[in-house]
Amino acid sequence: MSCRDLGRGPGGFYQPGYGDGSKLHLKMMCLGKNWDPETSSYADTRPVDETKPPPIPDEFARLVKGAIQECHNYLESNSKVRDVRNVPLDVSRHLHHQLLHKNWQAWSS
Repeated sequence: MSCRDLGRGPGGFYQPGYGDGSKLHLKMMCLGKNWDPETSSYADTRPVDETKPPPIPDEFARLVKGAIQECHNYLESNSKVRDVRNVPLDVSRHLHHQLLHKNWQAWSS
């Protein structure tokens, strides 16, 4: 199933907003859990319509796992950290984001 198909289905693309009625200038879709910009937290459903987001597709989960492994390999070969799996997330977040974005683009095209 493509990203577009997921976005057009139940829990797919929507325009998030705030309690005061203002809307963000984007369309978004969450996978697995919903991100609520007003509370800056994850929930099982969207507050605007109580819709559950689609589950994370297996293909995307494999891409994420590969991206995380690629990040660990990079850190192991380019740092003095012995066990990169114990590196706090905020230290390697930028690398994770870059690798996930690269893999998301490959999956969604």
